[in-house]
Amino acid sequence: MENEAEGKEMEAIPEQIEHDVTAVTVFDPDPVRALEQASTMIKAVSQICKGPQYISIIGGKKYPKVEWWTTVGGSKGLFPYLVWCKKLDRPDEVAYEARVEVRNQVNQTAITAAEAICTDKEKNWKGRDEYAIKSMAQTRATAKAFRLGLSFLATMAGLEATPAEEVPRGGFDGRPKFKAENTKQPKEKTKSNRFKAWLEAKNNENPIDTLEALSNLTEGKVTTWKGLDQATGEKLFDLHQTAILAFEKAFTR
Repeated sequence: MENEAEGKEMEAIPEQIEHDVTAVTVFDPDPVRALEQASTMIKAVSQICKGPQYISIIGGKKYPKVEWWTTVGGSKGLFPYLVWCKKLDRPDEVAYEARVEVRNQVNQTAITAAEAICTDKEKNWKGRDEYAIKSMAQTRATAKAFRLGLSFLATMAGLEATPAEEVPRGGFDGRPKFKAENTKQPKEKTKSNRFKAWLEAKNNENPIDTLEALSNLTEGKVTTWKGLDQATGEKLFDLHQTAILAFEKAFTR
């Protein structure tokens, strides 16, 4: 009976498991100590995570690859977890979308998450095998999930925060830029301006004969196209065909 009571007493006492609270915390709650920890971490990471295995140089800028993100995260007990990866129903297109969570190794708590896609409609992925497109969707989601939560670490390391897998060839600066809407009012195409433009072109072809013809047309009043005033220009424009003939005659004599 005594042994039975002891057995019951042992069953009634739940197992007590102690967890180190700091083990499930990415950085210290105190901002000063947290920054000191991050700085120390980056110094260590920068000595190991360097070279093309971890960093891609695109358009003159340094972008962290997924290997950089997983190494940095792994040093803090953070690892990627694939939630799902699905093929998108798009006609005449191979496209996959994936969702990845970054989880704490100790308690499996999701720290951050992200979704990403990859498709053969992309310039760099046209004609690629389907498995590669599916894999890249997962890779991008992994890098992006780490980036959302730990982008400040990349910045502290002197890198761009955007994962290399999301950057197009040539970098973002190599993409066609949208032209800003032109808010300037177009110059009025007056007769004088149009004649000046035509005259300037002729002047570039044969300046000596052009100036001589211009002087003849204006009876010596204008000896250079820059001195052509609006009134004279409009008058000459009305005689445009005559002016052309005069110029052509001057050029071919």
